[in-house]
Amino acid sequence: MASSLMTKKISAITNLQPVISALSNGDSKLGEMLARKILKKQPRNAEVLHLCGVACLMRGRAEEAEALLLQALSLRDDASYWLKLALTRQKLDNDEGAETAFRQCLLLQPDNAQAANNLGNILKQQYRFAEAEEHYRNAIAHNPNYILAYPFASATTTHINVRIIGIAHETMAPPLQFAVEFVEQNVRQQRRERAALRRPFLPSADEST
Repeated sequence: MASSLMTKKISAITNLQPVISALSNGDSKLGEMLARKILKKQPRNAEVLHLCGVACLMRGRAEEAEALLLQALSLRDDASYWLKLALTRQKLDNDEGAETAFRQCLLLQPDNAQAANNLGNILKQQYRFAEAEEHYRNAIAHNPNYILAYPFASATTTHINVRIIGIAHETMAPPLQFAVEFVEQNVRQQRRERAALRRPFLPSADEST
């Protein structure tokens, strides 16, 4: 009996490899077709539902992906499922739902840098800078080489830039020195622009004559 169950388990895992390979190679159409073929025999296979949802997301069908991922989560509470659900909800412009899903992912997997970084981005867009900083710090602490956690490309205030510089210097891996330097240059440029705006406008040569 135990041997039979083990054989079935191994068979189920083996069946997933073609799906995973197809998705890894960017062939979402084939990946979805293979996943749905398995689902006909194993409709409550959480991992296949998850992979089918990923395929749908890759094919631009975010609403269908969300439904499949929710089905998968009803069967298994898995950090990677929550992460994919959060990314799907971002595609649907549902930041509130995405925030909830990212937080659930981090409850199960606190060292998930991608979830922490993306949650930080959502919070930063809502001007919740202190919370955003906390999650950027978390992403960098768990994965110093996760370059996306250094939000110099989309930072909206000098405050958040300065704080991220501090975080970077505390935990930085050598390959990230260029990112920190870029942020520092960005901060200096913002300060120069603000100083220029505070200066009184001087009349031109024509106006002074």
